[in-house]
Amino acid sequence: MGRGIEVTHILILASVLLAGGCATNVRITDFSAETASEYEQSRAETVKQRRLSRSGDKLLVEINRVGHDMFIATIEPSVYRGELYLTTYGVSSNPGGLEKFVIDVGTLGLPPDWDQHVFWVFAGLGSPFDAGPLPAHTTRLKAEVRVPAS
Repeated sequence: MGRGIEVTHILILASVLLAGGCATNVRITDFSAETASEYEQSRAETVKQRRLSRSGDKLLVEINRVGHDMFIATIEPSVYRGELYLTTYGVSSNPGGLEKFVIDVGTLGLPPDWDQHVFWVFAGLGSPFDAGPLPAHTTRLKAEVRVPAS
């Protein structure tokens, strides 16, 4: 009987610790060129050159890779507090070229003016136990989305 109580206490303690590590509050910081390193500023300029446009409920992304830019294998969309966050996953260096992605945002539950609330996840620091779509500490960079004239 004593052994069963110890196991129960350990399981309760583990669940409390894991729940505490699963913070749903995300601290979001906007990218600031004033406090960024030279490398971060250069990277931000590269990210800002990505072309985004809206076509109905679709976000069209064009990335023109030059030189040492990473090959973008995928772009993962996440929604946090009604805003769209884009996280890129690269796989290797490449000689350059144009990559195109189409992201269907119609099923993400975004407001009608979603194109005004799009951000690149510039940097993130979290843990495997973070709950939610973003790392616990996220630095974002505002994305400019072109909307065709009606």
